[in-house]
Amino acid sequence: MFTFKDSENREYSAKVCCSAIDRVKAGAELDLLDLDSPVIEQMTTNPAKAIAVLWHLLPEDKRVVSWDEFRDSFQGEVLEKATDSFMEDWTNFFHRPVIRDALKTMRTKFAEIIQKSMESAMAKASAEIESKLGGNTPTVSQESAA
Repeated sequence: MFTFKDSENREYSAKVCCSAIDRVKAGAELDLLDLDSPVIEQMTTNPAKAIAVLWHLLPEDKRVVSWDEFRDSFQGEVLEKATDSFMEDWTNFFHRPVIRDALKTMRTKFAEIIQKSMESAMAKASAEIESKLGGNTPTVSQESAA
């Protein structure tokens, strides 16, 4: 079981279990038992999918707000913390240590890939901006001297 909070500081409790997995598969169209499915990718890079998974993990009688209120109350760090809590519980759901260890490694590797990808994108964008400005981008010391 795991808990998470939304941006309104409402706390939710959920757990990855067979009935929750069925709800997620039907409602969020993500199979949490298929280790070849893009669970880690979707929960990391697709905020709308991550929010839908969190919603469907909750039993209907534990949903204290509407779907619209729920999905509008997650973004940024709040969503990151909620998905990290889910990922930990999902990993621990599996009964074989080899699977849990593999999922932990995959989560770490995926985070590293995203970090490198973002760094590469930032470097490319900076180079493109500089080339369009003809290399005349002011430095911090030039701006403060002005």
